[in-house]
Amino acid sequence: KLKKEFAIACLFFPSVFFWGSGILKDTITLTSLGWVFYFSHKIFILKKITPKNILSIVFFSFLIISIKFYIFLSFSPVLVLWFFLELKHKIKNKLIRAIAGPTLLIIGIFVALYTINIYFEQANTSYDELVELSEYQKSALESTQSGSKYEIESFDGSIGSFLTILPQSVIISLYRPFIWEVRNPFMLLSALECSYLIFLTFIGFKNGLSSFLKAFNNYRILLPILLFTLFFAFGVGLTSGNFGTLVRYRIPIQPFFLAFLFLLNYKKKSV
Repeated sequence: KLKKEFAIACLFFPSVFFWGSGILKDTITLTSLGWVFYFSHKIFILKKITPKNILSIVFFSFLIISIKFYIFLSFSPVLVLWFFLELKHKIKNKLIRAIAGPTLLIIGIFVALYTINIYFEQANTSYDELVELSEYQKSALESTQSGSKYEIESFDGSIGSFLTILPQSVIISLYRPFIWEVRNPFMLLSALECSYLIFLTFIGFKNGLSSFLKAFNNYRILLPILLFTLFFAFGVGLTSGNFGTLVRYRIPIQPFFLAFLFLLNYKKKSV
């Protein structure tokens, strides 16, 4: 029923079409991300645990990790959460399901954090080093492409700094540049895309929080998609430093975010 909308999200969104085609690293990582999502759904949700599906996840995950490690770092905890949400839903007893919900969520969070810690150890990279790297990369990009740079506060790794930077980075990644920030034809195309996303977001949230929560309750995939979008948007918004680089870095989440908005609006109509 949403075939046309998903075609827009995955095939016809200009930035995704341009940067996600041709012989590029972005093409391989974007394609691999789609396959990891697809085969994870087959294994964990449809229970089709076959050698083909398992090897496919391993192979495409390896490609993502080898080319752009941070994409897998953002996506893997979301897969864990998605699995536990589906596991909770399969419990028939309402009382047990109510108790299991928070329990499974806590377990899922700990598993996700443990997984991230393993990734950091394998990469031989500490959290402080990642903070320093993000600041260095941002300053370098700002100095080389000053015409399209954006300003964002410094991130020192603290909780307070994280809470301050998070909304700024997410808004930059998902909705900027705005129309009035356009400096050249390429920025105009990006601004038009962002305006379309702002419009869809407004439509999705205009009926209030209760309708929003009902949609989440009826379609469990919305929460994992939204969390992946927020995790990834925070990272690329923090480190890109200018809109020219941002347009390319954020294409892995644009199909997911568009799908989220289309699904949200579809479920809102049916709840």
